[in-house]
Amino acid sequence: MPVLQTVRQYTPAQPYYYEIDNIPITDLIGNINTINTQVDINTQAILNAAGTAGSLAYRLNASMDSAGHLTQAAVNYANHNIADHAEAGVSNGDGTYVVMTLAERARLALMADNSTSLALTVLAGSISSYTPYYFTNETVTLQPSATIQWAKSTDSMGNPLISANYVFTGAAHQHVYNETPAGSDYQHYTVLGGSYTSGSLRVYVNGVRLFEGTSVYVPTNTVSPITWVANYYTETSDSAGTFTLYAAIGSSDIIIVDYDQALAD
Repeated sequence: MPVLQTVRQYTPAQPYYYEIDNIPITDLIGNINTINTQVDINTQAILNAAGTAGSLAYRLNASMDSAGHLTQAAVNYANHNIADHAEAGVSNGDGTYVVMTLAERARLALMADNSTSLALTVLAGSISSYTPYYFTNETVTLQPSATIQWAKSTDSMGNPLISANYVFTGAAHQHVYNETPAGSDYQHYTVLGGSYTSGSLRVYVNGVRLFEGTSVYVPTNTVSPITWVANYYTETSDSAGTFTLYAAIGSSDIIIVDYDQALAD
């Protein structure tokens, strides 16, 4: 409280009737005590309002100008950014607004005013010769086929993607040509790939194609005399890549195979 001069009162030794003459002075002392109490309350409120700034004036000057308006520095310090606002559907009388990123706004700017549909042009045919088909107000449906399946996904930026995936109508496989199979007795052989698709094996001895279960005559790989030997092959195990000749061939005979081999999914 403020330091005030003590109010003196009449004492019994003084030539006054002190109890009566002190009445107005006693009232004055009571009023002073009441004022001091209120001053203490107001002072404490001002000290509390200063926070950690040191004084209320310094705290106010940090965010308000002399006219009482918020300073730009105070607004910037508060991160007054649209990204910091919750989408509460706030309307200011002419519409409801939501948060929009710069990328979203850029995409929106590419659309014409009052746009309600998407125009699509499809070029049907080859690159060198095609026929354009235009869709402006129609609904275009991407239908799957026996070999094409459509899939929806997103890229690294979250943008939607439509992909056309090729679907094999049969098992995926590779073709192996002009391979010399492995075999030590000139009758039992194994393809180098380790397996083949059943029914795809083609065996050639000295340039003549053999058939499974049906004999054909094959010449020997000799200058003279040339003899013709009936031969065919049997698919022993396609998963193990083995097959067997009906008749063993000679060490100078040339055996070549072609076959299909399944690929892993």
